[in-house]
Amino acid sequence: MSTISTSAVGDNIPPHTAPWRGLYVLLLAGFVTIFDLFVVNVAIPSMQARLEASFSQIGFIVAGYELAFGVLLITGGRLGDMFGRRRLFIIGMLGFTLSSLLCAAAPTANILIGARVLQGLSAALLFPQVYASIRVNFTGDDSRRAFGLLGMTLGLAAIAAQVLGGWIVHGDFFGLGWRSLFFD
Repeated sequence: MSTISTSAVGDNIPPHTAPWRGLYVLLLAGFVTIFDLFVVNVAIPSMQARLEASFSQIGFIVAGYELAFGVLLITGGRLGDMFGRRRLFIIGMLGFTLSSLLCAAAPTANILIGARVLQGLSAALLFPQVYASIRVNFTGDDSRRAFGLLGMTLGLAAIAAQVLGGWIVHGDFFGLGWRSLFFD
């Protein structure tokens, strides 16, 4: 008698290692959402000068992302439960990428504010899927390790945003100044 395998992709991958490969993508998504949360802080003087932005506009550039992200975070998680984590992850990553490009291309402070709000909304769709996917795909000690790696990644993102962001703004690569911060 022969048996038919019902697994599709990854027949040669042991089941124990498969979630670890996907974890790297999840960690990268977590990294960029937290990185972009903090990175604009080091670019405030450059943004203010190049966009001729007022102090209140600069405040909205920083807070727009944070408010949209924080307000819709729970909704993003619920949408992932309703429509699928993978689908919302992809939509969130696509929206985050496009809104990041819009941030980089923003000709005025007001457009940058709008783009940062869109970026925060996209992050609110993306970020809960990272946590939920880890929770569903890992158990026991593997779950603790995966969440430990996530915590480490998020902490490093907050630090890297300040250090790497300052280096990027100061380096003014290709004459893009603060705009290159959004090409992460």
